[in-house]
Amino acid sequence: MIPTTLADLVGLGASQRPDHEAVRADGVSLTYAELHARTSQLAATLTDHGIGVGDRVGVFCTKSLETMVAVHGILASGAAYVPIDPFAPPALARTVLASCGVDVVVSHPPRAKALGAALTAGADALDPARVGEPIAAVRLVIGAEIEVDGCECISWADVAATPAPASIPTVQPADVAYIMYTSGSTGAPKGIVHTHASGLAYARMAAINYGLGPADRMANVSPLHFDMSTFEIFAGPFAQATTVMVPEPLLRFPASLSQMIEDESITIWYSVPFLLVQLLERGVLDERSLDSLRWIVFGGEVMAPLTLGDLMRALPRARFSNSYGPAEVNQCTFHHFDEPPSADRAVPIGEACVTADLLLIDTDDRPITDADGQGELIVRASTAMAGYWRRDDLTEKAFIAIDDEDGRWYRTGDLVQRRADGYVFLGRLDNQVKVRGHRVELESVETVLSDIDGISHAVAGPIRGAANAEVLAAVVIAGADFDERATLRTAASYLPAYAVPTSVIAVDELPLTGSGKIDRRRVRSDLRAGIYAVEMADPTPHAPPTTTSTTTSGATR
Repeated sequence: MIPTTLADLVGLGASQRPDHEAVRADGVSLTYAELHARTSQLAATLTDHGIGVGDRVGVFCTKSLETMVAVHGILASGAAYVPIDPFAPPALARTVLASCGVDVVVSHPPRAKALGAALTAGADALDPARVGEPIAAVRLVIGAEIEVDGCECISWADVAATPAPASIPTVQPADVAYIMYTSGSTGAPKGIVHTHASGLAYARMAAINYGLGPADRMANVSPLHFDMSTFEIFAGPFAQATTVMVPEPLLRFPASLSQMIEDESITIWYSVPFLLVQLLERGVLDERSLDSLRWIVFGGEVMAPLTLGDLMRALPRARFSNSYGPAEVNQCTFHHFDEPPSADRAVPIGEACVTADLLLIDTDDRPITDADGQGELIVRASTAMAGYWRRDDLTEKAFIAIDDEDGRWYRTGDLVQRRADGYVFLGRLDNQVKVRGHRVELESVETVLSDIDGISHAVAGPIRGAANAEVLAAVVIAGADFDERATLRTAASYLPAYAVPTSVIAVDELPLTGSGKIDRRRVRSDLRAGIYAVEMADPTPHAPPTTTSTTTSGATR
């Protein structure tokens, strides 16, 4: 039997390999038969509480067995899952819930307190105003006990006592499967809508591209709200492989992480380069037996060629591949490395996946045909999103028609060059940067800072360390007193941890363009150059520097 939707995957695994390990977390595992039984019970519970095709159900879990049960149980009910960062500030979690109209959330006991805080935190000026809708009222929480007026709670034990559904909801390929939120240029997160068809196309492509099979043990490193997690969540069951959930705390200890790779006999690894750099530098790889690793895939940000060469020499039995693709289209290019790359050439993002067509266009949206041309990369793919949730304006801007061809081309906003060994990422055309693989819209950071009392204007920009980018900001203060620590604490209430600036620098004024607008390009260039940072030791506000630069920063996913 060939799966036609993501809702088919676990059931097929249960019928074909019932006793094969499907998912493993913290030393405990579920076979495909057990996973199918639990997802069916969750689907029945959701159905009994009025959830069906077209509804959205939130998932508020750290990586665990419950994560896999939640995702595939929601899909089996016909609903779409909406992953919420379980460590996000309460206001940010509430914004996602409100934007998507979520009234049922699946969680587990370790995040009960955080979920309760997210559902009871007071509304504020930064929250409903950006979404344009009132805060959603969650009426049901499954898997965690919280005390919220009007909210019913059902434990996982209650779910386990639910009989399997008498009938299975009819799910179509065009139905919404999941909505992944990313930061928006206005400060409000935007929901990327993927259907069963686009998610299944990605799972099939990934399984073929990396030769996935039942013998594989795939490390689930990325959290559920990060689009890279769909590699293990979908491609794992598609290939009837074993998905091993990597606990979040373990990612902070490279030596323990490498020990887990050895102990769990991991065969497939997919992460941002930052984690691989940490493993290389502090993972004591020379003390581990990691021969089980057969394929290491990285993406989400730029990998330095020298670092990649060192990794390939440290792990000679593994094959390495670079993957590229915005969350809107999933992975659309890949590059397999047969040998360490040249130290003086950028690591290529490669050629198009079988599911994608690629084009480069110039600033007038005309195709570039030069063999070594460079321009904005646009993508047409079966793995592409349906659009942004309830944002037809953003969806319309995201796609372009070329020569009236059928199908839509997604505008990546990435500057890319065509090269003999594949496409090469050069940078962003807009103001989006990557921090440890996460997309950060600089305007989103600026909006939050500008709404803080005492700040009249703010410009955020990237600074790059040895392995990854961070965010720095320059602000114009409206009053005499400026407390940087208090400003950062306030920002942390509304931004994901990776988007909170490492520092905020107070200045008397910011440079202007000829039309009287803040010259953000100049400020960001000076932030990257460290010109503002040099003056950070001076506690008094200072005038903006006069030196300018045109350096461009970016990432690979």
